Amino acid sequence: MQHVSVYAIGLGSNIEPRLDYLRSALHQLSKFGAILTQSSWHETKPEGFESSDLFLNGVALLETHLSPDELWVEMARIELDLGRVRTSLGPRSRTLDLDLILWSKGFWASDDVILPHPRMHLREFVLAPLAEIASEWVHPELHRSVGELLKSQGHEV
Repeated sequence: MQHVSVYAIGLGSNIEPRLDYLRSALHQLSKFGAILTQSSWHETKPEGFESSDLFLNGVALLETHLSPDELWVEMARIELDLGRVRTSLGPRSRTLDLDLILWSKGFWASDDVILPHPRMHLREFVLAPLAEIASEWVHPELHRSVGELLKSQGHEV
């Protein structure tokens, strides 16, 4: 029998219609379990590449029986279904970006997935929406809550 887990999933889009892509992704994710809650959408500048197109970013909590690797495969399929194009040229504007951020069972490492996300604590566009819905969730490696991590970047929770 598989056990149920909760995942924090980061969602982002900077190609119009951004909100439509994000809503469609949430609908598709709900086929694998229950969306427990979601943050509001945050408009942010792209990080790691130049673009005049701002991102809409948010975080959802998904309860599912899927393992991190199984969920990652489904998330990659959703990105592809919604027009995400991956190239070897590095970060680019995208219709959809889905990232596994945290897992209720703590740590996971495979060829495709590392949980917690190795850069989550450095990304305001992840921490701010995550703090809205799970500010007390403690990073299993840093032993600090999401709210504390966001505050350490100079932002109020």
